[in-house]
Amino acid sequence: MIPASGSAYIYTYVAFGEVYAFCVGWNLILGYGFTASVAARAWADYVGDFLVKMTGWTWIIPYCTEVQLFGDSVDYTCSPLSVVVVVLSTLVLLRGAKDSSTFNNTICVTNLSILALIVISAFATGSV
Repeated sequence: MIPASGSAYIYTYVAFGEVYAFCVGWNLILGYGFTASVAARAWADYVGDFLVKMTGWTWIIPYCTEVQLFGDSVDYTCSPLSVVVVVLSTLVLLRGAKDSSTFNNTICVTNLSILALIVISAFATGSV
């Protein structure tokens, strides 16, 4: 009997067995991790660009978005701001489903309010 709720892991476990489900489960975990890290890196780049355009602080880019690792001979970089974003997101998620949902709803309402403000100001100042 297959549970009604579940993901590819449960289906693979029931249909193909434990070994294949193990591989699918780790594939899902790696996929979620890579997705979070890519989103955090992109967010850090946007914040760095925003800070430069708003304040003119060109010195802040290397500290926000790229720090050279292992010296200049190897081309590995780390984004400290991305690490902060991932850690803060993890802390929010560790608080539980209710607090995570409240945080998500707050961010969503903030985004919608900003978009509404942009649309209203465009109608008020625009010429058609």
